[in-house]
Order: sequence, then structure tokens, then C-alpha cells
Amino acid sequence: MNKSILYFLFFFSIASFSQSNKLYQKTYTKQDGIEIDNIYALCYDNDGFLWLGGSNLDDRTIISSDKKLSLQRFNGNSFHNIDLPYYENTIEQVQQIYKRSDGQFYITTKLTEGYGLLLFNPFTSEFKLVNFENIEFALDGLSFIYSYKNEDYLLSQKGSKVSIKKIDLDLSITEVFSFPITENKVLIDSSSRILFFDDFVLISDDNFTAKIFNWSGKSLKTIAPFYNSNLEKPKRIVIDEVFIQDEEHYLFLNNDLNLYKIDKHLKSIVPVKNISLSNKHLNAYNDKLGNTLVFSSNNNNIAFNSFNNGNFKQNHLFSYKNVNGIKVLSNNLNKYTWLTTDGKLHYYKFPNRTIKNYLPNLELRTIKPLDSVNYLVASEMDGWFKLNPNNDNIEPYPLTYKNKPFKSIGSRNFIFEDSILWSHGNGGIIKVNTKNKTLDHYKHFPVICMEKVNDSIIVYGTKKYHLMQFNTQTKTHRALVDTDSLFIFDIQYNKHSNLIVAGTDKGLLTYNLLTKKHKLYNNKKDLEDTYILMLDYHKDYGYLLGTRNGQIVAFNSEKETFTTIYKDDFKAGIATILVDNDIWWINTFNGFIAFNTKTKTKTRYSEKDGFSHFEANRYSALKTKDGFFIGTLKGLNYFNPSDLKAENDSAVLTLLKINQFDKVEKAFKNTFNRKLFNNNTDIVLPSENRRLEIDFALKNIGAVDKGYNYRYRYNDKDWVDLKHQNTIQFANLAAGDYHLEIEALNFSGNKIANSLFLNIHSTEFFYKKWWFFLIVSASIIAFLLWLLKQAKKRKLLQEEFAQGLIISQENERKRIARELHDSISQQLTLIKKKAQNTKQEDITSLTHKILEEVRAISRGLYPPLLKQLGLTESIEQLLLDVDEQTNLFVSGDVYNIDSYFNEDQTLNCYRFIQECINNCLKHANAKALSISIIAKNTDIEIIIRDNGKGFDVANAQKQNSLGLKTINERIRILKGEIAIDSKLNSGTIITVKIPIK
Repeated sequence: MNKSILYFLFFFSIASFSQSNKLYQKTYTKQDGIEIDNIYALCYDNDGFLWLGGSNLDDRTIISSDKKLSLQRFNGNSFHNIDLPYYENTIEQVQQIYKRSDGQFYITTKLTEGYGLLLFNPFTSEFKLVNFENIEFALDGLSFIYSYKNEDYLLSQKGSKVSIKKIDLDLSITEVFSFPITENKVLIDSSSRILFFDDFVLISDDNFTAKIFNWSGKSLKTIAPFYNSNLEKPKRIVIDEVFIQDEEHYLFLNNDLNLYKIDKHLKSIVPVKNISLSNKHLNAYNDKLGNTLVFSSNNNNIAFNSFNNGNFKQNHLFSYKNVNGIKVLSNNLNKYTWLTTDGKLHYYKFPNRTIKNYLPNLELRTIKPLDSVNYLVASEMDGWFKLNPNNDNIEPYPLTYKNKPFKSIGSRNFIFEDSILWSHGNGGIIKVNTKNKTLDHYKHFPVICMEKVNDSIIVYGTKKYHLMQFNTQTKTHRALVDTDSLFIFDIQYNKHSNLIVAGTDKGLLTYNLLTKKHKLYNNKKDLEDTYILMLDYHKDYGYLLGTRNGQIVAFNSEKETFTTIYKDDFKAGIATILVDNDIWWINTFNGFIAFNTKTKTKTRYSEKDGFSHFEANRYSALKTKDGFFIGTLKGLNYFNPSDLKAENDSAVLTLLKINQFDKVEKAFKNTFNRKLFNNNTDIVLPSENRRLEIDFALKNIGAVDKGYNYRYRYNDKDWVDLKHQNTIQFANLAAGDYHLEIEALNFSGNKIANSLFLNIHSTEFFYKKWWFFLIVSASIIAFLLWLLKQAKKRKLLQEEFAQGLIISQENERKRIARELHDSISQQLTLIKKKAQNTKQEDITSLTHKILEEVRAISRGLYPPLLKQLGLTESIEQLLLDVDEQTNLFVSGDVYNIDSYFNEDQTLNCYRFIQECINNCLKHANAKALSISIIAKNTDIEIIIRDNGKGFDVANAQKQNSLGLKTINERIRILKGEIAIDSKLNSGTIITVKIPIK
């Protein structure tokens, strides 16, 4: 009993992997970006983007909400919301998105009161209101839009009048005919149906029984109720679903499982005998290719039913949490369909009919014929399987070892000998009796690969051990070559040359069974890539070596030469090779390549063409009389290469949305109008906020996630990998100009179609712009020039004032000197003579003394000899007087400088020397004073030196010393330069240089 349970569990665990051609399903929910609670409408635009419409629970009038109802666009990666326009009569529900012949959409809507129709351009995201009979917006009732002979029609209701109307592309509306409603509580809405025929029109609604009119509006017939599948006669005939096949209109009626059709001759609805659905119908869908699927439900299960040869066949069955009606969209029902239910969006990709996929999600290894119809398949980790590709039957191939179930791991070759099968797995050689599936296991060292070279010898490779042989008769292992530094991936044997060839991670190893000699070829000049993953043998090319970086190299063992046959465009490692005349199927780690050895052309296939995975697995390829088996990391693929046609990738990268700050609205704003975008779109970011979000996607891919990757770079810098993300966000793009380039890459890393280019100008704050710097700089310069001008003006005024003051002083001195000489001196002279005449000696002496002092004062105020003697002799006389009249030792070296100065300059120069001497006498306490006046080539140099107590020049200048100011001003008048060098207790040196004109 326990053994039976173990067998059952083992078989069940393996059988769960053995479904053939499994359907692919992906579901999108609110977590993925869906914001519509109930999806009622699906439509593709001309670029293959999927549009969704419906209603939200919080958009009902009984709920207060600021949330707007939107259309959603899905690009395969992300959803975008385009808000519907706001009207006082609020849009509560989008019932249909209908694409016109020009690619624009009609949007039928349910309003708070009535129904409305909008025209929407999915390229520009612009809405336009469609008016009926001067009615601004709301109608009492509105059906879906239907196409007949490339014209668009709908049913509209106003009051008790129902009309069929034709809408032209210019939005002109023509009434075909109308009829009154006699039933109570009739409402034309999404449940209303119109079926068009050459000579009549059938109209159905859930509020009145189906009616037939001619094109002039004459009532031809009202369809009388009849018994349905429940043997009940309903009150009225209501059409639920319609599909067309072989030019026949098939119908499902409300609450009726039977299938009906339109009898065009009788202008009536008639049952199709003995054909019905087992479950309630939900939706019948026709694609534009004429394919049909009918979706039916039982509780929360939905069945996908095809209709062929007058019968329904259930192809798939899926369970859902909740089923409340569905919406379906597909351009090719043989390949895929979109389906919505319970606020979720489901994508179903149907099994490829050209390539059969077996054992999904299993890593495949070797495959060999088991008999005339069955094949034995080994997976890497999940055991062996028996496969019949004729009926797609797959079942486990159970093994037992010591009466216990055995799951072989890592089997990479099958070698058949009548009823005996040799393989390897679980670290050793395996011998299987194919009749009872029992095995013996011979362990020595883990086997990587193996080949049988004769009736009794199997040679196998190992990882960093030895090239080994196993004797199937004696069951013994023996080392052939020490390969402790090599990883042997594959082995090939040619019996004609007795040569074993082994591919390793460090080159090609050869071993001759007769001579026992071996050789390792690893010269990079001969063999560019020494990492050899697989080996095969071709009668014309010899040994074929497949390398890690995607090369196929032919090895001629006799000439010991290497010739490169193939190089992979993506440097994908070579897994296996299948030869079909001139076409080699090269199965790599990045796709499957049909390589024409004559024309050297290559066609790469992948998952988009129907393969279960893009990466081929080593050791797992087989050519049969009817086709190829190719194993991958996830599943086994079987196909006839002549039936396989590469799917052209027509994807084009396009810009979908820009989100940036709007300076006018002071908020972030989305731009969806693709008319504003081009291949070199210019984006300007304001300095107030330089955040930017860019959304892009691939069009013409049916909004299907095909695993494409994206990357971008700006200003030709390094690429930034976005993986599957199709949004670029810059939180705060630094000021500057950016040339942004965006690329899409397929699974092989190959660029898809065009690059997307955007020019981004991120503006700087105005105070950082060049013109602001220029204005500020110019203002500063102007201000500094003004300050300089004012300083110069003040200085000029000061100089003029000082010069005027000196002139005034000199004039005043002249006046006083003149008064002293002409008045006081004359009177004193008169007194002196009178005293002499009267012989008053004391008065005479005193008067003489006063007279001399007055004369001295007069000469001090204005030297009368300056004009008579000249500057040079006046200075010498001044020095002589000081030397005679004071205790100061005075020495002088005075050149004749009279010719260099005019009268005013002479006076200023004399006064300068005089004032320097006076300062020395008053303040210096000096013992000696020397004056040097030398006329040089360009200037006159005056040096006045004393050995007095000195003073702090800087402090004297801070205290605005009048003496310093006076001598500085006199030198300035002379346009000279003055330097005063004085330190406490170190004397003073005054150096003056006056330029010679």
C-alpha cells in the first residue's frame, strides 16, 4: 500500500509538468494601474495601444467625490489616465469606445440624466461634443454604434421616438428612419441591437420584442415569441449576442442556451437544430479575420468556445473570483484575446500552432527516439518522460532502483542497445532495462557527458578529474587522461579515426584510442575562443565546436586546422546545432538562428515566434523525419522548420506623456497631445521647478508586454538601464541643455527600430543667467565708476581747496609782510632816528632790536630774496641762517634748480623746505640736519634727513596732522611724490621726487 502511494505521488508530481502547449495568461489589476472599477469598453487605436472605459463606484451621483472619470490607455507596461471633459450633466459611465475609419473614437456615455456621444482623438487626446437635432448633449436613449458597409449607425431615443441615424466623419447626422415606441418604460441603451441586411434591418431591445423594418422605415415584422431551451415562452424576443460565420448571422437570445440564426429569405429568427451551449453565454466575438469565440459561464468559470463545422468546442476553461459580464477584444482570436471582468484586465495568449511546446517550465536535456512514434526526453531535475508528438501525449517514464522510484537528475545522453538503455544521472552511469524500467547505477565520479565508442566501452567526461572510460561488460571505470584542470562539457567520437574529441573550458582535447596519445589545443591564434560548450560532427566540415562567445569552428583532425564557420551577432553561447541541408539551426543562449551556409544569411527566432523560452539548453536537440526537437531552459519545442516564418518586429518607440511644471497654472501638468511631440521634441523646464517625467512606449505591439528593455542617455554619456520601466523621472534636472536619447531593446539586446530623441532645456534662475550677471556687473561697474568719479571730484575739490588755502595763506603772508615792511618798519625806523638824535641809547637799542625782529618776521612771511636771489641761493641762505641762529648743525648739497620752476612752483618748493626745517626745529630735538637737492634726468630729488627722536607716521596721518597735510599738499601741487620714513628714536628721512617737464 505504501509503495503504491509513493508511485502515485511520484507520477502525479511529474505529470503536473507535462501539459502540452500551455496557454499564457496575465492579469492586470489596480496594483498595476487600473483605476476603473467596472470596465465596459475596450478598443485599440491605430498605434496598437489599448483603451479602456467604464465607471467608478465613487462617480455615482449618490456619492460625493472630486475624482474624475477617465479613459485609460494601456501600452503594455503602464496605464495613463485621460480625464473625460466636465459637464454639469456629469458623465457617469463610458459604455462603448468605437473606432472610426479615420482612427478617432466615438465614446458613448451614460450621464446623470440621459446619454451622450463624444468624439475623441486618441492621438491628441482632444474631445469634441456630438450634437443630435440641436440637442446640446443629452438624449433619452443611445445604443452602441454599429458598422455596415463602412458606414456608422446607431439608435437614438428622444421621448417616445426611436431613430436609426447615420453619422458621417464630419459629424453630420442623417436620420435613416424612425418609429414610435408603444411599449411602456422603453429605454434605448447598450443592450439594444441593430442587425443590417441588404433589404431589411432588425432591431432588438430588452424592453420590446425584436422588430424588422425595411430601409425606408416600414415595419415588416415583429418577431413572435417561441419556446426556448428551457421549454418556456418568453414575453418578447431579445437578442443578447451575435456572431457572423460563413456569412451567416448567429444569435443567442436572452436566457436561452440554444443557437439561432437569421433566415434572410424569411426575414426571421430560426433555431439551429441540436446546437446549444452547455452554459450561459456571456459574449460572442468576431475578429476582423472572421474568427469566432463564444464565451460562456457556469458560476464563476468562463469557457472559451470555438465554433467550427456547426459545433461548439470548449478550448479553455478559467475560474474567476466574480463574473458579472465580460468585454472582449482581439485582432486575431487564433493568437490572443483581451477579456475584462470584475474590474480586472486579462490577457490570454493561445498556444502557437506552428511550434508545439511541451513540458513547460522544465529545463530540458537530451531527447532520443524510443520507438517509431515515441521519444524519450530527459529533464535536468524532474526525471524522464515519454512523448508522442503525433497526439501530443506526454507521460512520465518511471524508473525503479532497488524496488524504489528513481528520478534521474542530469541525464545528458541516451544510448540504446536493444532492450538496454545506457545513460547517466545522479552522479554515475545508469543501465536501464527498457522492458521493466529497472536500473542499475554505477558510481565512480559525477558524469558530465558521455559517448559510446564500441560495443563495450563508454567514454565520459568529468569536471576537473579525468577523461574516463566505463566497460559495460566488466562494469569497471578507468582513467584515460588526467584532466584535473579541465571542465569537459561534451564529447564526440569518430570511429574511422579512433579519435575522441572533448570540448573543455580551456580548449579542445583530443585522445587517440589506439595510440593513447592526447593533445590540448588552446592557442588563441588558431582557436579564438577556447571555452567550448558543445561538439558535433559533420561529414563535410569535420568536428564542429560551439563556443561560449557564439562561434562555430570546424576542426580538421588530420590537418589540425581550425576554421570559423559562424559568429553570433550577440555573442550568445552555442548550445546545439541541427543541420537541414544548407540551413543550420544554431540554437544559442539567446535565440534560435536559421543560418544559410551558402548565403550566410541569418534569421533569429525567439519567444515571440512561439518558442517556450529564448535560451536553448545543451544536449537537447534532435532532428526527426517530420521536424526538430529543441530543448530550452523552460520547455521542449517541436516544429517543422519549413513552416516557421519569423515574426517581423514592427514596433516603433514613441513619446506618450510629458509631466512638467506649468508656470501659468502653478502646478504640474500632463501633456498627452502627441501632435506636439516629434522625434526631436523640445522641452523647456522653468527655473521654479525643474522636475520632469517622461513616459514612452512601443506602438504596433498590441499593448502586449513582450519583455522589451529600455535605456537612455543624455549628451552621449553612458547608457542608463531602465529594464522594463518605460518612464524616466528627473527630480530636479540641473540647469543646462540636454540631448536625451531613448532606446528599446528586444530580448537579444538588439535595438528595436528608431531611437527617441528629446531636447531638454532646463532654465536657470534669472539671477544665475548670463544676462543677469551682465546687468549686475554693468551696474556694479557703473556704480564703482560713479564712486570713483565722486572720489576724484572730492579729491579735486579738496586739492582745489587746499591749493586755494595755500594761495590765500601766501597772499595773506605777502600782505602782512608788506604791512610790516611799509608801515611798522618805517615807523620803527623813524622812532629809532629820533632816539638817536636825542641820544637816547636805550630806546635806540630797543627800537633797533624790534626793527630787526619785524624784518625777520617779514622775511619769514614772504622771502624777499626769493625773487632777487632765486630758489637755489634762497635755500642756501635759509640753511645758513638756521645754522647760525640755532644749535642745529646744518649741512646742505643743493644743485641749481632755478630753471625748473616757475614763480608759484618756486615758492611752493621753498615753503616745503622751510616747513620741513621748522618741523625739525620744533619737534625733532635733532642735533644735525642735512638737505640734498639733486637734479636728475627725469626728476628733482630732495632728501631731508635729521637724527632727531622721530615719530609714528601712520599715527600722525590718522590724527590729521596739519604739518603733514601742508607739506603733502605742496608736493602734490608740484606733481611730485613724497615718502616719509620715520621711526621713534631713529630720526626722520623725507624723500621727494618732482618730475621735470
